[in-house]
This record gives sequence, structure tokens and C-alpha cells, in this order.
Amino acid sequence: MQLKDFTTLADAKLYTQSTLKSSDARMLNERGIFSLIGLADGEVLMQAIEGSVDIPERVKAWFKPSEQGIDIADPNALGILAGMVAATVLTQANSDKLSGYAYVVTQPFADSTEHDFKLAKGTITKTPVTVEKGYCTITTTADVESHNPQIYKKITFENGDFEYFRVAGFRDVSLAKLYRVQCPSFPDMYVDDAYGVVS
Repeated sequence: MQLKDFTTLADAKLYTQSTLKSSDARMLNERGIFSLIGLADGEVLMQAIEGSVDIPERVKAWFKPSEQGIDIADPNALGILAGMVAATVLTQANSDKLSGYAYVVTQPFADSTEHDFKLAKGTITKTPVTVEKGYCTITTTADVESHNPQIYKKITFENGDFEYFRVAGFRDVSLAKLYRVQCPSFPDMYVDDAYGVVS
């Protein structure tokens, strides 16, 4: 998923992404099980695994503290967990914790700003910017979340089409005040105005 694929910024911020760990990092043994689901629940699970006639001895041995462990993303491991849930030895919540150990869960858009979102969606408003002596100047009329508005040169073609080409940018705009940044002295210069505060 990309930021532009979300309907709202709130949805994007809540989005989680799971990435499979390397095979070494997703190995889980008895100690790891106890750590993830607690000693009592882990002990019940381990006793059920050890007492099961359906689980081969070599698979049982994978869970022992003296062994490297079992790849918790392996279909055998997932089958064991599903069987234990079906037998009410393990809760679904604990099974999810154990199988989830195989993944790194991130929120890639948790820190995205309204500026980032509108830029990605192509819906950002652009406001004319003042250029004087090689500097672009803007004044913001209200405090907003910190963001990095970009400055563009608007190029209009003979057929009436136009494009914006980035030529400079501001950093850490957040407080209502005057900002200046060095930029080329072109006509038709515009700045991102994601919050409608640029005057």
C-alpha cells in the first residue's frame, strides 16, 4: 500500500504492515513460548504437545529449550497451533501471539502529515509565493503540524497545459510566522499550502 491508496489520513495512520522475519529470527522454543504467552499457558501447551500422539517426536524436540526451536511460520508449527486451539488447549489469542512472532509489524504511515497525504493524493493546494533577491518568502497565519512545503515553478505550455516543477523547499514549517528560503528568481512560483495558512 502507498499513502495515496488510502481514503483518509486517519486510515493511513492506523494501517499496519506485517513482514516475515528471517528464518533465524522467527525460531521459537519453549522459553520463547513461555515469554510470549506466559508460564502457565505455555506449560499447558508444552504438556499437550509432549502428550500428543499426533505430533512426531522430532517435532516435539524442536520446542525444547536445548534446541534451536521451530520456525513458527512453518506449516507444521501452524498446524500444531491450530490443533491445540481446536482441542481448547490454546486460546486463539495466544495462538495469534505465537504465530505473530514470525512477523515484524510496522505502521509505515503513522507519522504522515496532512501535507504528506495531500501531496501523495495530488490534491494539495498551491499558493503563489513571493520571490525577492533570490529568496522565497511565505507567512503562515496559524500554527500547524510540522511539515516541509515545497516550492514549484509553474510552466505553461502553448496548448494551455501546465506542470509544476520543484525548485526548492521549506523545512519544519509549523508556527505562524514568516519563513524564507533561498530559491531561483523565476516568475510564476508557487508553494504547497496543505493547511490553507499561507498568505
